[in-house]
Amino acid sequence: MLDDERVYCDVSSGHFARFPGQIDANSKRKSVFKGRMSGLVRWAAAHGCMIYFLTLTVADPSSMNVLVLKKLMNFMRARFKAAGLPFDYVWVLEPQMRRYEDTGVLAPHWHIAIACPVGSLPNVEFREHAPRGLQFHIISDGRVIKQSELHRCWGYGVMLCQPARTSVMDYMAKYMAKALEFGGVFGHRFGSSMLSWWKISRWAFECVYEFYSAGFDVLRVWFTRGDVARLAHIKVTDGITMEIYNVLSPWRRVLEVNADE
Repeated sequence: MLDDERVYCDVSSGHFARFPGQIDANSKRKSVFKGRMSGLVRWAAAHGCMIYFLTLTVADPSSMNVLVLKKLMNFMRARFKAAGLPFDYVWVLEPQMRRYEDTGVLAPHWHIAIACPVGSLPNVEFREHAPRGLQFHIISDGRVIKQSELHRCWGYGVMLCQPARTSVMDYMAKYMAKALEFGGVFGHRFGSSMLSWWKISRWAFECVYEFYSAGFDVLRVWFTRGDVARLAHIKVTDGITMEIYNVLSPWRRVLEVNADE
């Protein structure tokens, strides 16, 4: 084991995990982003939702501001809330490298993974070689929000909405890696809806999900450091009484590891 390496063992399975002693800011951002994406995928599966990819382009970089994204997401959230349907998302900001190389203008793309019921949003195909004005072909329009409404509400440039046809994690991680290359040029690199306890570590999520699957309302989940490992505190209710359960993480710090581990 390297002097600056931290090694943990899952006492329930015997699996080991290694981490560098010093974790830089970008590694922390990647970890948080991965947690949010995992939370979105879990949430979508539990609520019978599919994931759409929504890509937004800003035509004029001077109008680029996270508030313009917030306006669109608030519009979408309100529509789904009015329809009584689930809606959650994760977004990442990617610099348009091709445009930067061609024009010297550093403009952004927003890539958004949206979890919602099947058919709620439009399924649009981009036909690169079609005549201008006919490149965006609507395969099916959205039942909750139509393509024309999305286009009108956005209004800052080109947009494309379609169901995910590839790994959601891989697709979004690719753009997150690009965003990190540019440091804080565009401010926030990623964001998401709340996602609550759906984005927590796997060992804790599995415990919380058991309560959720049994019909309990999960009110809050938080963590503290115990004597030997982290503790997950889970506050649940069955509608009549409220309980707090404390669950000890199976991961333990290992100070010495055999060379063959």
